[in-house]
Amino acid sequence: MRTWTPEQLEAQRYLQRYESADRRAKSLEREYKREEELIDTIRSTADIDGLPKSKGIKRATEERAIRLADKAAEMKIATLDALHERQEVAEIIFAVQEADAREVLAERYINYSQTWEEICVKISFSWGKVHAEHRKGLDAVSKLLQTQNLV
Repeated sequence: MRTWTPEQLEAQRYLQRYESADRRAKSLEREYKREEELIDTIRSTADIDGLPKSKGIKRATEERAIRLADKAAEMKIATLDALHERQEVAEIIFAVQEADAREVLAERYINYSQTWEEICVKISFSWGKVHAEHRKGLDAVSKLLQTQNLV
């Protein structure tokens, strides 16, 4: 098994920026939905008997609504950050001249939820060919990053 060069590792870290940002945005979205469901539960529970409720329930609901609004703003910022990272990563990948390497990189770092096996099947390459093209692609990205002074 061949080892990674420091340049390949740096290129890989650069390309993984989108995945990291996208996972953060999706995590915040899940938190937002949980908070939203909790508010709905509190409201529906509080209204079930039609009797007046204490100020404590109203205050708790208001506090959760404020947290929900804060979470929504945080989620929007994280989503925009992820889109920005995706654009930067895509620009570097699509600047790679070798078509097979470019295709492997796009599948791995833009459609990152795929396994290596799924990539092999999708683009009809053997395991060895996918990994060879991945290495070529990382070498090309490394050179592009150095040329553009991004590392």
